[in-house]
Amino acid sequence: MFTVSSSAQNIEQRKAGMSLSEEELIDKAMEALHIDESKTGFVVAEVYPSNSKETIIVIEEIAKEEEGSSESYSHIVIIENTTGKITHKYFESSETNGWESDAIFMDNITIDTLTYKLNASENAFGAKVRFRNNSQPNPYNYETISLFTKEKNSLKKILDFYTLYEDWGEVNVNSCYAAFDKTVNTLSMSDIKTNGYNDILVKHTFSKIIYEEDKNGDCNPKELSVTTEKRILKFNGEVYEEEKEFKEKINHQKENN
Repeated sequence: MFTVSSSAQNIEQRKAGMSLSEEELIDKAMEALHIDESKTGFVVAEVYPSNSKETIIVIEEIAKEEEGSSESYSHIVIIENTTGKITHKYFESSETNGWESDAIFMDNITIDTLTYKLNASENAFGAKVRFRNNSQPNPYNYETISLFTKEKNSLKKILDFYTLYEDWGEVNVNSCYAAFDKTVNTLSMSDIKTNGYNDILVKHTFSKIIYEEDKNGDCNPKELSVTTEKRILKFNGEVYEEEKEFKEKINHQKENN
């Protein structure tokens, strides 16, 4: 449960130039956004990478909940550490944000504290969402990232729900055998710009891994194959998207699988 500090204490802290605690900042944000604490799921906060006087807060507000499934709104704000004032905010409906849980459910939300340098004066930060299922014989996990940058008194999403990690496989729960496919996308910023923002370089790695008993009876992983390729995300004036040639290649691979 979040703790709401007294207004007198907050006034004294502001006079002394002290930062409010993380719990106090979350309380302030939820009060300003009129969010009922009982309707929240994941709530996370991190000091803003580009400005230590500000904090990023991500709030999952449950929009709809039924047996075995749910949908959530996403609230992302930047708040001043000393005053608790929201300076920038972003909201997205459950209809478009991908924050849904059913057989595959949201398992975690984190804030990426890396600084994504867009140009000489603008930076972006990331919000990561991890999903998984509960299947032991057929486990599935994936993690996505969305990037945001300041725009006047709001936040603009410039990379939407891009997959960073995905693994799936088959497990024999009665013996030491499992086979997994895994993809990892590692992002880094380029110095080359498109429409005013630096391109994002993606190192795409695909691997196949099996678990089998070795001659000593130990159950160990063995990497069968690894392939890597480079991809590029370019800013189209609104959002980042993969270059057309890579999109066509990915779609062709999916059609043949």
